[in-house]
Amino acid sequence: PRPKRDFESLFTPPKKFAEPYRTTSLEAYHSEGDELLSCSWELTQLISDPLQADAGFYAAGVPEEHRGTMDGVSIGMEFHAPGQYHVDLSCLGPGGTIEYQKTDRISVYYVRRELRALSTADRERYLDAFKLMGEMDTQTGKEIYGEHYHSLDFFVRAHLNTAGARSHDKIHDGMGVVTQHIAITQAMETSLQAIHPSITVPYWDYTLDSFKAKTEYGGLDYKIFKDNELWGPDWFGNTSTTTHMITDGRWAYQTIKSANVTGGDLASPYGYMRAPWNLNPVPYVTRYHKLCGVAPEDMYKEAIKQFTDYKWPTCASHWQLTWGYSSWYEWVWGSSYLPHGPVHSWIGGVGGGDANGGGGGGVDKPYSSGLVSGEKAPLIK
Repeated sequence: PRPKRDFESLFTPPKKFAEPYRTTSLEAYHSEGDELLSCSWELTQLISDPLQADAGFYAAGVPEEHRGTMDGVSIGMEFHAPGQYHVDLSCLGPGGTIEYQKTDRISVYYVRRELRALSTADRERYLDAFKLMGEMDTQTGKEIYGEHYHSLDFFVRAHLNTAGARSHDKIHDGMGVVTQHIAITQAMETSLQAIHPSITVPYWDYTLDSFKAKTEYGGLDYKIFKDNELWGPDWFGNTSTTTHMITDGRWAYQTIKSANVTGGDLASPYGYMRAPWNLNPVPYVTRYHKLCGVAPEDMYKEAIKQFTDYKWPTCASHWQLTWGYSSWYEWVWGSSYLPHGPVHSWIGGVGGGDANGGGGGGVDKPYSSGLVSGEKAPLIK
């Protein structure tokens, strides 16, 4: 059984929570039902140095128009920075005099939601900003949106150059994988917030998809990419089964930029910002959703399931990651693999050459020549 949690939150008191740049309603009421004629509110951002309110990364938490006293039994408030806020409240009772006073604290933090939990407006704002980063270079973006803007190419380049060296990978397969990706995500979120300050980077709970594949599609994991709103025009686009390119939505025929080799960037053999071992000759984002023609559900075949860790992550693998480790060392090594790694493999996949997405026919020769059984051929691929 899951360990009991005897707390509601490590950080925030219940029912006194708000998000930056979203209108929050604050309402006063009397616990015994007494009528409140009117109220006065004063909100103060709790910071150690008053200069931080206007000179820090975030704007002043209490906008100019809401500084001082605000009147009303209920008011609307938009906080402009995460953190803690002090509330002074005084209300007039039935006698027309100040009869009720209260001080309290409100916690304001950004919230990262699962992709499908975003409202339509939040989804469009996030994806439009993401798309803009893919179209506007860093220098132009900084002139328009400020110093924290970076283009999508900036992040692609950073990931490629830290992960693609022949000698070692600086951000995967080691103790830094979580820390490095948290840093990259935070930097990207900062760039998105330079475009619109309400945006957060959502997360994808892909165990929901594995559960649906198991309960509705008979364990056919390839349905995760075929019958799923995330891989449709409103989100990340459908993939052609012949060209393997994105064919609809805002990402249709998204291109991969050429690498700045003379500037020290790593590059694919065709000069694109891809890994040096990536032999894809086309300049478009490409998805195979298979490994040399092998589908995700093939990983469960009796003959090979004990030899491969490429099964789509499940609730069980995430439960193991959450509760199954007793040290940071073990946990951080485990986080890269079963609970996470296969998602990358199945989104991009491995293809090219054969019509079925094989590797130029070479991977099928041991089977076709009778050297291995048909059951073991997928393992070789």
